[in-house]
Amino acid sequence: MEPSALATLEDRQHHVLGMKAKKKLWEAPSAEAFMDIFVDCVECHYHAYTEGRVLHRDLSENNLMFKFGADSHVRGVLNDWDMASRVDENGENAVSNATHRTGTIPFMARDLLVDGTPPPHLYRHDLESFFYILVWAAVNYNFGADDPRKRYPVLAEWDAETLRGAAADKDSFISSPARKKMIIQRVLPTCSILLPWIHSLWSLFSKAQSHYLQDYTDDAVSKDWDHNTIGGHITFETFMKAIGRVPR
Repeated sequence: MEPSALATLEDRQHHVLGMKAKKKLWEAPSAEAFMDIFVDCVECHYHAYTEGRVLHRDLSENNLMFKFGADSHVRGVLNDWDMASRVDENGENAVSNATHRTGTIPFMARDLLVDGTPPPHLYRHDLESFFYILVWAAVNYNFGADDPRKRYPVLAEWDAETLRGAAADKDSFISSPARKKMIIQRVLPTCSILLPWIHSLWSLFSKAQSHYLQDYTDDAVSKDWDHNTIGGHITFETFMKAIGRVPR
């Protein structure tokens, strides 16, 4: 192989870990169980970020899994850290081996769905991914059914062939109550218990976008404005408050 070709290869380490098989997110026995699994994964992700200094960067329906504990209660398991990146004491991405965009398109944050070199992958981008996973599950998962996972067309654009197409539909969902209503109407009956979470998180991200458009372009505000949290609006604490769960 030519030296020039070798220079383009990524230095990646592969590890094999033996463990008991985990179940997929859509195999959760009920929407209530899904909620517990979801919260476990959000908290695991947060502690990995704040204590382990690692940001996952590839959250998807396939990476949120679960097992049953000794008490037969579900336990969420956040899987597949292959695209994870180390972060420094300020939460900023440290050097990563990845030279390409990280994420799975239907669940990627809008900021990252751009042609060319994407912006730095931030913690709030992963929180946005959690929100999309929640909505995706509510529309596509019929918990308890023999075939619990299907794909319905209302979210087809989130899995568009182009990054711009996926970004545009997510922008519409976050900014347009009409588009939000269209998606909400497709939530399956078995997932109706998830609606309060969806409404609350939609408000959180929608308001954050409004503040971004207003504050970030205001010279008097932008100097000290925290881009990493959209002015403090998108954090672990605000996310957990929106779903009414107290961090453990």
